[in-house]
Amino acid sequence: TRQALAAVTAIRSALPDLLVGAGTVLSAVDAKACKDAGAQFLVTPASTPQLLEAMIATGLPFAPGVATPSEIAMAYEYGLTEVKFFPAHLSGGIEMLKALRGVFQQVRFCPTGGISQHNLADFLALPNVFVAGGSWLTPANLVKTQQWGQISELASAASAIARQLKTAA
Repeated sequence: TRQALAAVTAIRSALPDLLVGAGTVLSAVDAKACKDAGAQFLVTPASTPQLLEAMIATGLPFAPGVATPSEIAMAYEYGLTEVKFFPAHLSGGIEMLKALRGVFQQVRFCPTGGISQHNLADFLALPNVFVAGGSWLTPANLVKTQQWGQISELASAASAIARQLKTAA
């Protein structure tokens, strides 16, 4: 949205050391607009050859959205080994990611969709998961009411879960 592009630009201006990305990139036009707004990485919810080519053309790091072995294979054919697995929960979740590891050993996943603080550790414990994300970190009601402290607490809790797993490894 225009608001999202304006937010990317504003965040980059206010916090130049912060790594800022843009998600839900659906087209070549979106990819260019996000790059022009200052996004430093991009994420898509899906993959098509045209979208992958547009993302590559930006020169930015990106995670294409995949949900099926065919989509993963297509991304891999483009040389992409880090992908967004979406919607993770509805696409088989942890069991699907375990099964995919046997076939796509070089591919690492960022599951989103159905991830929460209650199952985050289970996803992050998988060897083929490099990061996980979800809207549970920024609930719409907290954003709307500008409850930044509560959002920070959710982010801190997620970071603690990740640190705990890293320490245990």
